[in-house]
Amino acid sequence: MPAVPAPVWLDQLGPLTGNEQLLAIYEARDDIEASIAAWKWLAERARKRSPVWELATALSRHVVGDLDVAEAAAAHLDGDATWSRLDETAREEIRRDVGLTLSQSLQVQTTDALSKALDARSLSAWQSGIDAVPGRASKAMTEAVRHLPPDDPPGHDSRCPSRNAG
Repeated sequence: MPAVPAPVWLDQLGPLTGNEQLLAIYEARDDIEASIAAWKWLAERARKRSPVWELATALSRHVVGDLDVAEAAAAHLDGDATWSRLDETAREEIRRDVGLTLSQSLQVQTTDALSKALDARSLSAWQSGIDAVPGRASKAMTEAVRHLPPDDPPGHDSRCPSRNAG
């Protein structure tokens, strides 16, 4: 949305009263008329942008929640002793195998791009994918244990799945 204008002349008129204020308004008439024209232009611009702004605001609430789930799963994995003993190649392979990576970047910068993304995958399908993140993170931990060499047992973290889980 357009920024709210703050004309200097308006602050200067505030403390004045009576004829002094009336004279100041008269002397600032060109600035006032220019401000009115600018405000009308900004109001029209805001009116046109409002539907897109409201949609973006509504969708951003979903994105923030979705990112929180994905970030929490990543933080859980990154903080685990067993996971950290794997090299990055093994961790990336496990993330890919259990579905914890995006196969493509999501394009939602414009209404048209968002519409195409939703045509390709519905909101309920996105929600199902989000709901599956904790299970996928658990499966990634199981796979991490399986990737350890037999002579390198998993740590003593009680949240870590057993080697025979599965």
